Amino acid sequence: YGDIRVVKRRWPSLVLYVENLIEHATSAPDKLAECDQFQDWLCGNSMSCCANIGNTTAPLSCPVPKEMGAFNYVLALKAMSQMAKALGKGNDMTRYAALADAARQSFHAVFYNEVAGTYGNDFGAVQSLTLPALEIGSPPAELRPHVVQTLQNDLELRTQYHLAVGAVTSKILLNVLSDNGLRKSAMRVATQTTEPSWGYWWT
Repeated sequence: YGDIRVVKRRWPSLVLYVENLIEHATSAPDKLAECDQFQDWLCGNSMSCCANIGNTTAPLSCPVPKEMGAFNYVLALKAMSQMAKALGKGNDMTRYAALADAARQSFHAVFYNEVAGTYGNDFGAVQSLTLPALEIGSPPAELRPHVVQTLQNDLELRTQYHLAVGAVTSKILLNVLSDNGLRKSAMRVATQTTEPSWGYWWT
C-alpha cells in the first residue's frame, strides 16, 4: 500500500533470517534450504497428505516436508527482492531475484519425478506437491500444461473437487487454479459442501 515503514524497521532482521537460509542452501547438495521442514496439515480426515500409493512405474515418493521447506525458501527470496526494490536497494533486489530464480529451477530438478510425470509420486499428495510448484513457476514452459492437467485430473477423478490439501497449500489453491485457466474447477472446490470441504466446515 505504499507504506514501507515496517519493511525499513524489520529489514536488518529479515536479512539475517534469509542469509541464514542462503547459507544452508549453499552447503546443501540440491542448493535448497529445506531446514524449516513441515507438513501440509491437515489433508482431509488424515494427519498426512501421503497415501503411500503411487505410480507403479516409479519409486514411491512423498517429500511433503522437504518441498514445503523449499517452497518457503523460494517465497522468502522473492519477498526479499520485492522489499529491496521498495527500499531502493537495487543490488539486493537483483541478487535476491537471481537466487530465487536459481532456487525455483532447483526445486523442479529435485522434486519433479520424470518417470511418474508428477511432483513426487504419491496419489494422496498430488495437490500438496503440485500447487507450490505452480505457485512459484517451477515447471518449465513445455511441462506446465501437463502439470496443470495432472492437478485437474486429481480434482476431477480422484477427489471429485474435494479438498486434499492442508493449511499451507489451501491458501494458494483457488488462485493457482484460476491463474492456470481452471476457474470452473476453482468454483466447484470453493462451493463444495460435502466432507472434506470449506462448505462442509462452514455448515
